[in-house]
Amino acid sequence: MPVGVVAEAAPAASSSGVGLEAIASSNMAPFLTKLFDIVSATTTDRCIAWTSRGDSFVISDPDGFARDILPTYFKHNNIRSFVRQLNTYGFRKPRPAHADQALP
Repeated sequence: MPVGVVAEAAPAASSSGVGLEAIASSNMAPFLTKLFDIVSATTTDRCIAWTSRGDSFVISDPDGFARDILPTYFKHNNIRSFVRQLNTYGFRKPRPAHADQALP
């Protein structure tokens, strides 16, 4: 797995079954619309992309993301502010699958 920030949507958001058309035509918060555009754009794949399951995304190059992509969509290039905004909307770092298992 690439090193960087991984985020998954809050359970309520990811299990809603809403199609892409509904997302594009909804009155969704501008941050979420921009986030969807950023992650979905093939031009940003070198820094941020959907995981193979499509239920989360990975920021594989946080420095490049902050330098090259954030200022294109937002009025800042601060990765920490971006992560705080993600947290505000219920995005969290996924827990590793083995985190619940006791050590031998």
